[in-house]
Amino acid sequence: MDKFLKNVTDYKLIENGDKVFACVSGGADSIFMLNKLYDLKKSLSYDLFVLHFNHKLRDEADSDEAFVRDRCKELGLEFYSSSALVGYYAKENKISEEEAGRHLRYKFFYEMAAADAKIALAHNRDDQAETVLQRIIRGSGLDGLVGMGFKKGRIIRPILNFSRKEIEDYLSENGLSYVIDKTNLLPIYGRNKIRLRVLPMLEDLNPQVKDALVRLSENAREDVRFLDAYCLKRYEILLDAEGLDTSEFLKEDPNIQRRIIKLYLSDIFKIKEGFYKIHYNLILKFIKEDGLGSLDLPAGLELVKSYKHFYFSKKKSEKNFDFEEIFLKNGFNKTDLGNFIIEEKNGTPSKESIFIDKDKISGDLRLRTRKIGDKFSPLGLCGSKKLKDFFIDKKIPREARNKWPLICDEKKIVWVVGLSISDRVKLDKKSKNILNIRRDYERKH
Repeated sequence: MDKFLKNVTDYKLIENGDKVFACVSGGADSIFMLNKLYDLKKSLSYDLFVLHFNHKLRDEADSDEAFVRDRCKELGLEFYSSSALVGYYAKENKISEEEAGRHLRYKFFYEMAAADAKIALAHNRDDQAETVLQRIIRGSGLDGLVGMGFKKGRIIRPILNFSRKEIEDYLSENGLSYVIDKTNLLPIYGRNKIRLRVLPMLEDLNPQVKDALVRLSENAREDVRFLDAYCLKRYEILLDAEGLDTSEFLKEDPNIQRRIIKLYLSDIFKIKEGFYKIHYNLILKFIKEDGLGSLDLPAGLELVKSYKHFYFSKKKSEKNFDFEEIFLKNGFNKTDLGNFIIEEKNGTPSKESIFIDKDKISGDLRLRTRKIGDKFSPLGLCGSKKLKDFFIDKKIPREARNKWPLICDEKKIVWVVGLSISDRVKLDKKSKNILNIRRDYERKH
């Protein structure tokens, strides 16, 4: 089977009915990819479009664009182009021209390609070796050594395992012309320096160094695939409605812990960038420390630690939960703090249903949240204690306390919902009129 077709088949890069936008600069790699994609239409039924981004950095930039346009006209393919003053953008944003060009180029690609379309890039085997070496120089971890993949999201790289020599030989044998970006021959960008200076020196030590770098990438990919599968399994076990189980999480190796945190951020908040090793180390340090609390993080998030769990959430306003006290009537009461039913009857108490002495209630019942100075007399306790201390004893997370429903009479708290009634309203041998209050999760009216 043709090597290109095998890539498409093995990695499921393109299927019948797909829309593919090929990003073509006019250089050897992209012309090779374009020709292969065009030939593929004989085997697969899909729509092929061409994108070209003009960086306006070289005198030949406009003629390169014209070259690609003419080639598309020959092939009968739709052609779309855009341009930007990359040098000006780089200065304005205080970044390198290399970084600016990549940002603007990809922005154009994603804007032009339909949401369900695939974007084909012409990275080859030599590019992969350069990428891995560049990341080694930067001190990348295992994930960085993986390099580029044949497929990531909407991006496909169908010629990633073709060497530059294979590409140039094919173009020569088929009489296909291409443009040469002379800046690629100058050591003015980081990648150019690696290609023109560093790799030739390494090839003196190992003539097959490019193959070695690609092999390193493939080995790293296998390791990462195993780690990702293991961490996903552990993440699904550790996660419940309250967050991640702290004690079980801390049994894992710190490297596994970091990966589980990455999974959490990606799964819940779709965050894959913006968190670095320094952030993960801070997170792990905070989780290991004793006590409760929260930790401010990038992307408007905070890490909240409760008694047995920790979780991430969007940062909330420091203001107290805004709930206006309301009076409760007999029967069904629908409120923002839950639905409550009040009836005169006896029965068996539970966490969500209480039975109290109606004659011990002063005035009307009302529903509210906590106030400064609140005190409470839990069932079985002689005297009272601060509501704050009661919450701490019950291990209620700090962030939940301001929203906790309280049913009170005109004097004091009658029921800290779901936790305890007040000792002063409990039933005794003299109780005649019994009141049942229960939280209802089923009725919607």
